[in-house]
Amino acid sequence: MYILEFLKGQRPEQPSSEVMTCEYRLLCSGEIYNGDVETFDYRKSTASRLILTSPFTVFVASNPLYDNYPQELALRFTTQMVTEERESTYKTIYSYYPDEEIAKDITALLCLFFRRLITICAKVREIHPNHPEAIQDWPIDFVNSLKAISWKRHPATSTLFPNGTIQVIDYNPPLKAVSPKKLKELFLALPNLPCAESIIHSARLYALALERIYQDTDIAYQLLISSVETIANSVHKLYTPTEADMIEFKRNVANAALEYNLTKEKSERLAVEACKGTSWAKRKFSKFLLENVSDTLWTADDLFKLPKQFPLPNKDDFEVAISEIYEARSKALHSGGSFPASASIVTGPMLPTKTLFEFDITKRPFPPVSWFERVVNTAIQGFVERATGANENSVKK
Repeated sequence: MYILEFLKGQRPEQPSSEVMTCEYRLLCSGEIYNGDVETFDYRKSTASRLILTSPFTVFVASNPLYDNYPQELALRFTTQMVTEERESTYKTIYSYYPDEEIAKDITALLCLFFRRLITICAKVREIHPNHPEAIQDWPIDFVNSLKAISWKRHPATSTLFPNGTIQVIDYNPPLKAVSPKKLKELFLALPNLPCAESIIHSARLYALALERIYQDTDIAYQLLISSVETIANSVHKLYTPTEADMIEFKRNVANAALEYNLTKEKSERLAVEACKGTSWAKRKFSKFLLENVSDTLWTADDLFKLPKQFPLPNKDDFEVAISEIYEARSKALHSGGSFPASASIVTGPMLPTKTLFEFDITKRPFPPVSWFERVVNTAIQGFVERATGANENSVKK
């Protein structure tokens, strides 16, 4: 995984001709700026554009900074050539620059830390400091491979009240201030974590979920659940429930043993033995979320805004909601079905007609994908911040 080697700064001695600096253009569905800069108006400050300088550079390329959607970012970093060998019927040696893989992983982590959809639009530049040719700064053709992927803009709504006041609600991602200092701490500390690779894999799945959250909510839901499973299985790989939980889990085995006149002690021992080989995936999934979500989950969401009247899971039934989500996922994955209609709700004042048709006012609806996205982001980011020693506001000012 080259992103971890890159963040560690492991660069053995190589000829300078095998080192390359590249630039990628990213698209951010929303507006970010450097919140550490002390300025009266961030929109007029050049320093507000500089998001990060180490271990790589992220700069707001959009001009003006506040009047472009999606916002365009420039990502620059230096990488070295790597050589991979494969042994089969014959030996294969492959040398290349892993900049594309590194750029994708950086982008996925930025999605996680910023809670915004950030995608690679194009690679636009390569700098080879000691290239034998006269030109060392090479432009890259990108028009035919351009990938402009972002969230579509949402219209705002306005409500005129009888007293003459007007309420305007903007359903687009709000302005976000980020702290370069604390963001740098996160990236530099990440490679030293025992579960660093799992965090990268989870970030990749999370980024894909953000990309699909409006187009295909079922796939987005599955990706979000897989994102949690990936890191939960790593963090809790040694997890084993208590014997009492095992016996209850295999209660049918214990009861069957009693019918064959085995003692209670032997029946329960048989139930415990029957648990061997169980992955406990659902328990690890729930345990990770329960241990890592913060109280910010129970405040109003500023990214995905749902009607205030729409009932969401609360702190008291959170564990029940998580279990409900995992059961629905298993049913959809193994039976080819879909998630309940309310799962497709993302944001905005209008609800899908199918959701209203299936809505049962006597009970809480199945959690929307936008609510679960916030759960996943809060849990994974919270875990990374605590594991790296960063404080709770590691990205936000």
